[in-house]
Amino acid sequence: MLPIITFIGWHNSGKTTLATRVVTHLTKAGFRVAVIKSSKERGIVFDRPGSDTAKHRQAGANSVLFVAPDQMVLMGENSHLSLVELADRYSPDVDIVIGEGFKNAANVAKIEVLRNSEQMLRSQVAGVIAVATDLDIQGENIFKLDQSAAIASFVEERFLKRDKTFSPHPGPLPREREKTNETKYPVNVTTSSESAFVSPSPWGEGQGEGETVPLAETLGRFTATDIISPENLPSFSCSTMDGFAVKASDTNDCNELKPAILTLAGEITMGSSAQHSLKNRQAASILTGGKLPAKADAVVMIEDTRSLDENTIEVCKAVAPGTNVIRAGENFSKGDVVFTKGKQLRARDLGVLAGLGITEVPVFRKPVVGILSTGDELVEPNKKPGPGQIRDTNSTTLAALVLEAGGIPLPLGIVGDDFDILLQTCRNAIAKPVDILLLSGGSSKGKRDFTLSVFKKLDKTVQVQGSAILAQRDNCTLIGLPGPTASAIEVFHHIVQPLLRKLSGFTELHHPLSETEQ
Repeated sequence: MLPIITFIGWHNSGKTTLATRVVTHLTKAGFRVAVIKSSKERGIVFDRPGSDTAKHRQAGANSVLFVAPDQMVLMGENSHLSLVELADRYSPDVDIVIGEGFKNAANVAKIEVLRNSEQMLRSQVAGVIAVATDLDIQGENIFKLDQSAAIASFVEERFLKRDKTFSPHPGPLPREREKTNETKYPVNVTTSSESAFVSPSPWGEGQGEGETVPLAETLGRFTATDIISPENLPSFSCSTMDGFAVKASDTNDCNELKPAILTLAGEITMGSSAQHSLKNRQAASILTGGKLPAKADAVVMIEDTRSLDENTIEVCKAVAPGTNVIRAGENFSKGDVVFTKGKQLRARDLGVLAGLGITEVPVFRKPVVGILSTGDELVEPNKKPGPGQIRDTNSTTLAALVLEAGGIPLPLGIVGDDFDILLQTCRNAIAKPVDILLLSGGSSKGKRDFTLSVFKKLDKTVQVQGSAILAQRDNCTLIGLPGPTASAIEVFHHIVQPLLRKLSGFTELHHPLSETEQ
């Protein structure tokens, strides 16, 4: 079940500030996080009036999905789904869903953000498992409001703890092993209606080799080392909203009926250093992404202000320090581990690396897989078969499977049923070199099935398991597959694919890349 945890608390308690910081810590740790925020406001508008999407809504469309190159926004009627239903419907491909609000959500764990002892929610709602507060409260799972990293670790330990030794796939064949009296390939044998096949187990100790490649070529690749941040990101404290940079203390206790009156100290120009240093009861106009001026520690959204004249504004909603602000180094500080070794890079990850100025990345090398079909009856797909001949389909199928598994296919053509030619072809392939050599056909016990005898010539400790033949020569793993395509595919999925994943850097369970990330 998808983990869900929601932050609850009274209005202006700091739920958003704390939740965003926890999300930052979790995403830095490599988890994919979705956020679902509850609001009591009606008529929420995510797009400016007069825009195309707004016109569609005004025309009566029940929903409008706005799709841009970097994001998409769904605008529609509230179908009054529960938090669990919302998470299941709109966030199926993440590791955890973080809610904000939804204090009455059933069967959902909650973290209470508490600023006033008279407003404690734990006695009123079910599911509170921790409290973040600046009050002097004792008990289990009580955190200070500024302990976002500790709260994120608590969430990870409780909801996202992964068994680092677990893998959904059987392990690969070892690439090199000292000579011992043990069986070279520990195996688990499974049978199906068509064939018996072997799954090498457990994972081998070795992984593939690393190489450094341009950032643009790393999508779907696995990092070969920890990636360390060379600088702070962001490099300066900036606004996440259009509005006014302020000292949060100047807005204490203000509201619609008792607004705070602030004097404008100027405007923050995008792409330049802020020239202003705010004095008490001053504000500076700022746009999203603008650099926060000195002494400012929060941003009031423009919607929460009123202009009195060219030099004076009213602030109608109090803000806490850090509100609508990303502090310098909040995403990553210089020296932080951005991604750990074995992280599969997605589109958004490449954006993070670009933002840090990292344009070359050490990743595991894609393993090269030689593909050889055997049999006197086979002809190339572009040729018309003669009497008793058939087109070779396995080479095409196996090449596609190798690509899907992250390898580089190297088609080596067709070899007839000749022991000497097959042996020399295998030796030539190993010398290219290739990491894996696949032979399809010739793995039975017929008079002209030479795969087993060729493998024995190359490796004295060949293993025969069902319809698969396993051997090792130098740093190349040789695998004999059955000739029938369906059986070859079955053995590929249970033996070759796990080996390819291991050599590519795959270390644990990862979600596959979604279509929008490919």
